[in-house]
Amino acid sequence: MIEWPGKLVMVGFQGTETDDHLRRMIEEFRVGGVILFRRNVVNADQVDSLTEEIQRIAKNAGYESPLIISIDQEGGMVNRIRDGITLSPGNMAIGAIGKEEIAREIGEIIGRELSSIGINMNLAPVLDLARSPSNHLGTRCFGEDPWLVGSMGRELSGGLADYGVSPVGKHFLGYGSSKTDPHMDLPRNNLGSEQLESSLEPFRIARDNLQGIMTAHIILDSIDSSPATLSAKVIKGLLREKIGFTGPVITDCLEMEAIQDIYGTGEAAVRAVKSGADLLVISHHQREQISAIRSLRRALTEGRLEKKNFEESWKRVNRISSTKPWNTSSSYSLEEDEERITEISGQTITALCTEGIPLKEGDEVLSINPKLSGHSLSPVQDREYGLLSVNSKLEEAGVGVSEVVYEKEVPDFRRLENQLKNCDKVIVLALEANSRVNDLAKFITREEAKMILVSLQNPWGFKDIPADSLLLTYGYSRPSLKGLADVLLGRIRPNSNPPVTL
Repeated sequence: MIEWPGKLVMVGFQGTETDDHLRRMIEEFRVGGVILFRRNVVNADQVDSLTEEIQRIAKNAGYESPLIISIDQEGGMVNRIRDGITLSPGNMAIGAIGKEEIAREIGEIIGRELSSIGINMNLAPVLDLARSPSNHLGTRCFGEDPWLVGSMGRELSGGLADYGVSPVGKHFLGYGSSKTDPHMDLPRNNLGSEQLESSLEPFRIARDNLQGIMTAHIILDSIDSSPATLSAKVIKGLLREKIGFTGPVITDCLEMEAIQDIYGTGEAAVRAVKSGADLLVISHHQREQISAIRSLRRALTEGRLEKKNFEESWKRVNRISSTKPWNTSSSYSLEEDEERITEISGQTITALCTEGIPLKEGDEVLSINPKLSGHSLSPVQDREYGLLSVNSKLEEAGVGVSEVVYEKEVPDFRRLENQLKNCDKVIVLALEANSRVNDLAKFITREEAKMILVSLQNPWGFKDIPADSLLLTYGYSRPSLKGLADVLLGRIRPNSNPPVTL
């Protein structure tokens, strides 16, 4: 085992096909896993072919069990695969429903589809608490209540695992109150004892359904001066002893600036394993991946890493990979899954006031929409969002729709006066609550037009903007927009319980 420290490393690579870089990491350095990103994906069929080829290389190289192949398919706005697969609601949308059986069903749909195309680990769910409107995770969090976050994460994880996809809870111990993105810099968080306990709770609740937990590159000042990824006090103390988690601990990418600038990949790899981490994610450069593996081997030879600790990590990783099949055998109906997810998506929408809905056949509506193409959407979806599927469904129901599309800022409302006179209601869709949206809302209110305001992303700030109806979608995937249309038409009853304080 000592000759193969690469077993503790999960690597990324460039391109949509296997290349010499990936082959070398598998054949020569014996890595334990591969992580796929957007750069590796065209569509579901291509991913299926890619994962099959990756496993073929591993099998021919003499691997006794399949490679772990992971991806971030969280739902909502974080989906590495976007074509040929169902785009499920994000975590905050699921939290808005708050039903364990729905979270489980969504996990089952994601798990069935991922396993069918050769993905055997999903780096999800996010178990951070959304403590602050300014946190950089936003709607990737289920909410702010520890029990809600933990129970939703537990059930979604169970659904993934039912189809052979290992769920990985992240990010231990929480980016939910951090404004700093660890891709850029090292966040700090001075949690008091009460906040620390509440941040631990979702991981404790979801623990038995998780098959991995990913650490956060964040310094918890009250615990340690080292980031959680490199802290034995966090990994061995809090996660192992206090939470009682026995599965593999997976690091966030060691090439993030938060780690790279201070420690370098090789030294960070040694510190992480010494602190209790089992699988090290190194997402980009081959030189950094090789540096980490060689640093681990050198640390073992020199005694900085104990053979016993290394072998324990090796066994935890192997317990996951040894349960995986070499070839996938399941399949799914994209049409059926999308139909069900659209039904669910309507229920995820929160209605805080509903004076302007439902819309009726014969209503004339002015729809003021942001240009959604280019906002992390695939080319296939971009073509759909040129029409915006909300408006298409309204027109099918006999609602007359005039559309104004804006890019960065809502349009000059003085140019809308004539259009306002010829409509019964105005729908304003916005990605964020800002002063321009607020000024537009005040103008529409003065013109005595009924206004339906829709938040398409982070929900904070919209409650203070004047509107007759206020809807929160927590994301704008295709099913979410179709679900929104059904809510506007009165076909689906929305919920009334936002999972965060607004």
